[in-house]
Amino acid sequence: MMELDLIERPYRRSAKLIAIGLISLLYSMLAIGSLVSYLLFGTGLKVLVTLISLPWIAFGLALGFVALTAKLPKPAEEFQLEYEDALKEVKEMIEEWKRRNERGGVSETSREG
Repeated sequence: MMELDLIERPYRRSAKLIAIGLISLLYSMLAIGSLVSYLLFGTGLKVLVTLISLPWIAFGLALGFVALTAKLPKPAEEFQLEYEDALKEVKEMIEEWKRRNERGGVSETSREG
């Protein structure tokens, strides 16, 4: 149960991050649209509200870009394959270590060279 929770947790975090990114980008697009509408047609939000929203446009675009370009976690199968590969490597290292110990270890001359 604990292993399943550890695998699912990054996916939940990524889903929240993507949702925040999309909402931020949507807000930024609405604010930019309002600014363009005001500048071109004289309608839309008042200048004061638009100017106050300029930092939020930048923040929304930055947050949206960071959230949507964040690395998504690997599927559980890839984690399992990496774990098995690492386990094989460790077993091979242990076997090599055992073989060296059976032969009497590494000599002083081979350590220097």
